Amino acid sequence: RIPPIAALSVTAFERQRGLKLRSALGVIGMLLGAFITIRAAWTEPDYDTVFAAVGLVLVAGAAIVLLPILVKPIAVLLRGLVRKLRGVSAHIAADNAARSPRRTGRTASALMVGLTLVTFMVVAINSIQASFNQIIDQSVRGDLIIQDGNVQATQQTSQGFDPKILTIAEGTPGVMSAVGIGTTLIELERDRKPIQATPEPGAAGQNPSGRSIPTAYIAGVGDLAKLSDLTDYDIQEGSFAKADAGGLAMSTKLMSKLGLKVGDEVTVKFARSEASTTVKIGARYDFRLFGDVYVAERFTRTANVPVAYTFGYISVKPGAPVAPIQKTLEKELRTIAPSAIVARSKPTKSIPSLDSYSSCLRLLWSLPCSGL
Repeated sequence: RIPPIAALSVTAFERQRGLKLRSALGVIGMLLGAFITIRAAWTEPDYDTVFAAVGLVLVAGAAIVLLPILVKPIAVLLRGLVRKLRGVSAHIAADNAARSPRRTGRTASALMVGLTLVTFMVVAINSIQASFNQIIDQSVRGDLIIQDGNVQATQQTSQGFDPKILTIAEGTPGVMSAVGIGTTLIELERDRKPIQATPEPGAAGQNPSGRSIPTAYIAGVGDLAKLSDLTDYDIQEGSFAKADAGGLAMSTKLMSKLGLKVGDEVTVKFARSEASTTVKIGARYDFRLFGDVYVAERFTRTANVPVAYTFGYISVKPGAPVAPIQKTLEKELRTIAPSAIVARSKPTKSIPSLDSYSSCLRLLWSLPCSGL
């Protein structure tokens, strides 16, 4: 082990042992990782994310292995330039790096790993934002999105926005229609028996009472006829207009799981009240971003079931400018509820956590770079 002061001496050199083996392993790992990554990227549309990730890990590991070997020639090459730019202290630092490539490599490796992790998180957050934008753009035909401003990054339970917002929105000049999406808990029954019931837990996994616990579902609630005009649920059978009349729409996945089909009658029991009603499944859809089951709004209103409206969509009249209508609505609704109205083109503004995390990660990325 070399003392710190002795390490500054021009005669202090690290023992150059094992660099040939390190060079061989690093080059092999770099070539193998590059080959796997490029091969995975060129196999579209059968792009294999796992192989691509393995290739990138191999490339990063090989770079760490090769750093002590690359440090010396890089330091010698840049020694004259850094002396002109930063003076004698930079020249001494370059000499020290060249004399102790292993130590310099370990320091650079730690910095590289940190930057790689932060960069990965920045890319991941931006990718989530882009994916969410694309999904909203493809599925929502409304011009403005209403969201409950009480929904935070912690995913705390929200009471939803006041339904009066939808009435005010529809009465605003230039607005063609407005519809809200709420949620409520329901249980499904057929022939007075719970559908997809689960055994009641008992001692040692037994069910001594022999009873069953009905499965509760988080159901979307809204005017299904209007909702189908403003959103694309990729309907496979029936229509949301029939579902609004019959009372229920369900995803293909859930219907297959429960053994149901369009036209079946089921009993909906509302978990937040003692009310229940018999409904008919009027539509089967594949787009499940907003849930697996929807109940027509008028059925919840008849049963006096509380509904928390957390999303809504507004469609403006053809040719009407969106920005002035948005400002007018924000001004009118500011005194009623903290709900935010965002333009379709920037749907991620309704998820404050994504923007905050991305900004924080970019700041962290800039800190080590500023010290280079």
